[in-house]
Amino acid sequence: MSKVWRLVLVCSAFLAIDAPALARDWPETAGWDIVEGDDFCLMHMEYEGPGDSSLAIALYQDGRVLISDVNYGWSAEKEQIYPEVSFALNGESYTGAAVGVEILGKKGFAMKFGGEILADIAAAQAVRVYKGDTLIDRLSLGGSSSALAMTKRCLAAVRTAHADAERERKRWADLPKDPFAGETGSKAVSARGNPADWISNDDYPASALRNEEEGSVGVTFNINPRGRIENCTVTSSSGSRALDDATCRLLTSRGRYSPALGSDGNAIASTGSFRFQWSIHSK
Repeated sequence: MSKVWRLVLVCSAFLAIDAPALARDWPETAGWDIVEGDDFCLMHMEYEGPGDSSLAIALYQDGRVLISDVNYGWSAEKEQIYPEVSFALNGESYTGAAVGVEILGKKGFAMKFGGEILADIAAAQAVRVYKGDTLIDRLSLGGSSSALAMTKRCLAAVRTAHADAERERKRWADLPKDPFAGETGSKAVSARGNPADWISNDDYPASALRNEEEGSVGVTFNINPRGRIENCTVTSSSGSRALDDATCRLLTSRGRYSPALGSDGNAIASTGSFRFQWSIHSK
């Protein structure tokens, strides 16, 4: 899973949506990474070429589809509206307003669509992206049909998990979360499991391994009331972008906390830090 672009990073960048505390891992499908979020699943592909574009296609429970395209070489402004962006695929053109985003150093845009675009994504072999009349990206959609089918399976699992959680919530709705909270006061955040198991040298990024890059990465992050990590920031770089980015990707994906509790017994946000030593010879 070392290549997976975890959607929580995408969402913290432009949607402020959290991934679930117990999100499942999904197999790479036809070269696409499949990622589960709180009320969505996405398929993601990274491309070689000018600026190394990254394409993510997210499916939501309510039927919305969100597509983002980001690139190291672009200068799109975060949250700026770009009024005329088009995706041309399978003989159809989907045009609308896009919002600027920045994800892991890549800048670009995200657009929302209805579910009708999915059939053309599955049938297309490539997509052309336009800003106005200017072609700005050209990306392969090879394997998209299989990846989309897996993403839909993921979304079905998300729907089932939400339904199960709602039934469980109603079952215990008459009981307080912590009847002693007012007496004992607040509770500090604590890791679920051993943080040392969240990242290992088995997750070594291929490009860093190829270039024999090593180093220690220190990061800080927020822990939301669901116990998930978000807004991971590198505070001490290894000197390798690939290793720095992989640390935040994997930590955000795998790190789980029992959230801090306020004096009222309700979960509250907090912060944390983490350091990992990437070493080729420890693989």
